[in-house]
Amino acid sequence: MNNYYRHHKKYHHRPRRPYVPRDYHPEANFLASLGRGLWSLLTLPFRKKGEMRGFNRIEVRNRWERIKSLLAHNNPSSSAKAVIEADKLLDNCLKDLGFAGEKMGDRIRSAREKLGNDYSEIWQAHILRNQIVHELDHELFVHDAKRALRSFEKGLKDIGAI
Repeated sequence: MNNYYRHHKKYHHRPRRPYVPRDYHPEANFLASLGRGLWSLLTLPFRKKGEMRGFNRIEVRNRWERIKSLLAHNNPSSSAKAVIEADKLLDNCLKDLGFAGEKMGDRIRSAREKLGNDYSEIWQAHILRNQIVHELDHELFVHDAKRALRSFEKGLKDIGAI
């Protein structure tokens, strides 16, 4: 083949096979995942309430920093989003720690002992979140959002998330 044909379209657009590393073994990955899943199911009854499960402190800290950055905008809409996200983050952490309850309020009640003196502040912050979400004409002030975020931060520290 001479140089003229080498640059022709027909030779440039051949589909290539995807790169697969030589040490890629999907069966081994599947079996390892299956083994980890079975192990977690077998050890589930022996775990204490409040023991870490699927909990990544670095990821929680990163999410918390993003939530705090929303408050820097100093406007009600980003403050509302920060309160909602902080409530969601605390809820996910309480779920990961195995606290009982169908809803966030139930999980806060079941974590009352772990939350200690900050329980009532966290409860008030959760009520603020509910007002933001469920009331159409709720007016959120930035200082209320900051107070709620301080409460959620205390709760995250109480349970060892951050």
